[in-house]
Amino acid sequence: MRSHLTLHAESGTKQWRAQLDGRVLSQWAQSGSAKPRETSKTFDSDSDAVDAFGKAVRRKMSEGFALLRDVRAANPGDVVLDLQAPNASGADVFDLSPDGRTIALGTMRKGAYGAQIHLVDVATARARLVHEEPTGPRQTFLHAIRWHASGASLIFAMNGDTRRLDVDSAETRLLASYDEFRSSRFNPFCIRPSCDASRTRFVVFDSADRIRVIGSHDEQIFEISRTSPTSEYRSASLSPSGTKLALYRCSRFLVFGHLDAREDPTNEIEIWDVDAGSLLCSLQATQKLREVAFDPTETKILYVVGSVRGPSEWTIDGGSELAALRSNTCFAWSHSPDGETLAIGGRGLEFVRAKPGDGPTPQPGEPRVRQRVQRIVYSADGAVVASGGDQGRLQVHRV
Repeated sequence: MRSHLTLHAESGTKQWRAQLDGRVLSQWAQSGSAKPRETSKTFDSDSDAVDAFGKAVRRKMSEGFALLRDVRAANPGDVVLDLQAPNASGADVFDLSPDGRTIALGTMRKGAYGAQIHLVDVATARARLVHEEPTGPRQTFLHAIRWHASGASLIFAMNGDTRRLDVDSAETRLLASYDEFRSSRFNPFCIRPSCDASRTRFVVFDSADRIRVIGSHDEQIFEISRTSPTSEYRSASLSPSGTKLALYRCSRFLVFGHLDAREDPTNEIEIWDVDAGSLLCSLQATQKLREVAFDPTETKILYVVGSVRGPSEWTIDGGSELAALRSNTCFAWSHSPDGETLAIGGRGLEFVRAKPGDGPTPQPGEPRVRQRVQRIVYSADGAVVASGGDQGRLQVHRV
């Protein structure tokens, strides 16, 4: 069992390598051009040796080290970047640039008082701070980050605000804003901004219960406002082309058991035509859903049942529910750009075939991380896929 981790610092390059051979753990470390230091220790049992190896890797990662592998020399499934998010934060608020070279990573400081956004270079693991939200009296929950098509800006959601961040000037512009329970009924922990495949259209959430779709220059393309005292929107997703919008709306009685909403039977997925501003259809759900999103053909909706089971498919034309693609734990999923593979985040990352076929199912390589994988993003060419979760580990695999 081997692991090679590298940390880039302004003073030079620090390297650390560990090799586990049976019960013998060997470590090698070097800082800049200094003479390498080597140590070796033999443990009483195989399990003690494995535990010591894992502890050493976690300690180094907590110090800022990152596993690196040249993507050009990597085999399919190989991890090309593996790092621990800073600030002892989760690694579920991030986005991979379409070219697969840069990760925008949002982290929160202790207790969610203060937040940071870094740009991480996939090839070197070097991180650049591009935005810092200062510590104040109010918690600063980061909910989503999305690259803009230009590559020069990011769209990010913090509390009820959605902002555009210029990565060079660090200037921000407010795109939408609401106060939960005051100016809108949206819950920012479950309904978040998203974008189409080209990253030129974004769905955002505003005061007065407004759901808006804006274009690449922040111009408004679509808007609805459907206020109800007993139901709320819980999930939203643009189709890959950006021409359709899926919204999941349900009764508060179904979600929370609120007695004042028990007479409201609402539990549906609305499909909207973004350009025409019209409702195409409503799919009546029979169970509580968590996430909804279009498949690559835009003829089906994928969703998670209850809290974490799925994803399952639902045909839009005719509204027929289909068999689950997978019935195990699912916190996130993402289709490969060719639509043939579905990456699924459960308590770890796995892949399934999205279409029937005899081809082998790709498998993620080592090191595998046991965490709730809560976000998965492919590069535009499908060459790499990034995943991150609640334990703060962010990985990029070659596909």
